[in-house]
Amino acid sequence: MMVPVLCDSPMFAQFRAQYPEGSIQTELLPKIDGLHLFRVTVCDGDRPLSTATAADADLETAEERAIRRALEFAGILEEPRYAPPKQAHLEPLQLPAMKFNGAAPVAEPEPLPEVREPMDLSELIAMTDVEIERLGWTPEQGRKYLQKAFSKQSRQRLTPQELKQFLDHLKAQPTPYF
Repeated sequence: MMVPVLCDSPMFAQFRAQYPEGSIQTELLPKIDGLHLFRVTVCDGDRPLSTATAADADLETAEERAIRRALEFAGILEEPRYAPPKQAHLEPLQLPAMKFNGAAPVAEPEPLPEVREPMDLSELIAMTDVEIERLGWTPEQGRKYLQKAFSKQSRQRLTPQELKQFLDHLKAQPTPYF
């Protein structure tokens, strides 16, 4: 059953301003492996703009993640937590004169390697949960496939690319009729 959800976040205010007739609907899907799974649909009137899913052990967190993703997919972005002043005035920096005593100039420091945030794979894992349930696979069947295809015991050990390959494989399988 789909239930309209009301939010008081800046994202929702932006959504409401851009789509005054818009709606956000959440659907609680069956719990999988102890995780609550939500599907959210964002609409402008009767026209769907986006959908998203999210899973989490906490019911509210799963729903909030799905709402945030669906709004982002619809082009509604969270406001940055820090915005620099629009007209900052900077004075030129005056450095004291430096003398060199014949020593070799100091080399520029090497740039630090780019630190990447870990990817949130919960949505991909939730999507594989839905496909595994559709196929009627047992956890043992899933582990056997992962071991055969990727030499790994669980989805949590897959790289993002492997997880996407696994999801594509599951989606390609026909739904069994029992």
